[in-house]
Amino acid sequence: MLSEKQSCKFVEAIEHIYAAASAPALWPTALERVAAFFSDRGALLLYQRDDASLGTIINPEFEPVQRDYEQTWWRHDIRFARSLTRAYIGGSDAITDRHVVTSVEIDEHPFYAQFLVSHGLRWFAGVTISPNPSVPAVLSVQRSREKVNRSGFVGGCFV
Repeated sequence: MLSEKQSCKFVEAIEHIYAAASAPALWPTALERVAAFFSDRGALLLYQRDDASLGTIINPEFEPVQRDYEQTWWRHDIRFARSLTRAYIGGSDAITDRHVVTSVEIDEHPFYAQFLVSHGLRWFAGVTISPNPSVPAVLSVQRSREKVNRSGFVGGCFV
């Protein structure tokens, strides 16, 4: 059960998502509200372009992360690549790190050990948002390494 404060944050996030659906310039604010609801570092939309590169729409605080990701790290995004190959994207279930990588990969893969660490991040949870399975797109919440233990998102849930 959500507290009154959490309920207000939830409603605010949903209202911003609906507004952004018809006015794409509002997505950064909507993503900021989603991150605030979960008390996480950020939220983003991640999508695959026609040339197979990955694009992002972010909440404003994530600009340095987005810059690094789009310049270099999208090529090494083991989470998105595995989500595609394991058919999570295009499905209806939420996914987390535990669905697509091992604990050894979390400790040693360059995407985790270099990119995410350099931005104070560790965990993610995502859900597909594309109405067309041939156009991979995900809404993802990004969590710091300090927020929770190695389970990332408890039981694979957004909590």
